Amino acid sequence: MAEYVGSGYDRGHLVPSADMEWSKESCHDAFYMSNMAPQYPGFNRGEWKSLEMKVREIAKTEDSIVVMVGPIWDKPLAQSMDKTIAVPTRYWKVVWAPKSGKKWAWVFPHERQVKPYESYACNHDSLLTVLKLTMQPH
Repeated sequence: MAEYVGSGYDRGHLVPSADMEWSKESCHDAFYMSNMAPQYPGFNRGEWKSLEMKVREIAKTEDSIVVMVGPIWDKPLAQSMDKTIAVPTRYWKVVWAPKSGKKWAWVFPHERQVKPYESYACNHDSLLTVLKLTMQPH
């Protein structure tokens, strides 16, 4: 965690701790570094947070949901914190409601300020294409 001190980045939760409050252990687990990635403060505290709140709204209207999220590093890893932690160029999130079959997907550029989260909505097939392309050798 020392790498984040003075770095200019937030320890951005992939799974927000507020979504893990169903048990003390799960809330604690949300603070493992494996659940975090560098995020610009304006990104993390802005539209990414707004998207987290949107997902909570979806959870209230659906019987159950599955949420998948992750960073994308699709450029050379020249940008890093303290030369040890690579900074993602984008972030993605997918929500799937198994009972209704509804799906939502977003791909955000990792920038200091971003447009409203609705601007980054995409269909899940587009997201799969993005993820496949980023997994190809550069």
